[in-house]
Amino acid sequence: SYAASVVGKMGGKEKKKSERSSSGQKSTTPNNPTTPDPFAEGIGEIKTIAKPEDVRDRIGRVVDGDKSINYKMPVRKVTETEAALVKELVGVDISGYTHKIDMNSIRHSMKRQGEGRETSPDQVGMTKEDYQYIPDVINSPDRIIAGNDSKTKQKTLRYEKNIGGQIIVVEEVLPMNKTLITKTAYKKSLSQALTDENISRGHTSETV
Repeated sequence: SYAASVVGKMGGKEKKKSERSSSGQKSTTPNNPTTPDPFAEGIGEIKTIAKPEDVRDRIGRVVDGDKSINYKMPVRKVTETEAALVKELVGVDISGYTHKIDMNSIRHSMKRQGEGRETSPDQVGMTKEDYQYIPDVINSPDRIIAGNDSKTKQKTLRYEKNIGGQIIVVEEVLPMNKTLITKTAYKKSLSQALTDENISRGHTSETV
């Protein structure tokens, strides 16, 4: 039986829960996925590499059209607890990996998930502010869920956080580089997230 779980804290009381969606996908949920939770406690103490405000600044400049920013910006190292959870989800040991944001993935996302460019009815257009929340989603997610394999046959993960809607950051697992690299980001309304909290496999927004 599926045994992966996470521990979060709400009001000083620990809560523990694990689940598998009806589509067969695995996810780790500290509490109700629609309720914000200090999930960073559930994945252990995080150690950031770049200051979150610096990451937000670079993302904001990319959204504003700065073409000089083309690098992959490190966000933080994977924690031991997080690595154990992901091993349960996708069967890959990501101990020692680094979360990185590929700034070109932001540009790619803007073409399909940006405000006014939604490609499916359950999407909410991502604003500049939404994109700047990406490091917050990575550093303190409400939920981590296994995604579809990428076009290059690599495992992917979805880090999800409710911030004026549900923001989903899709990361590709790259064993050769020991990296979790951002591939895309998109947003759903909270009402849609409630009725479709696990995106069906093959959804266009999740194609990486």
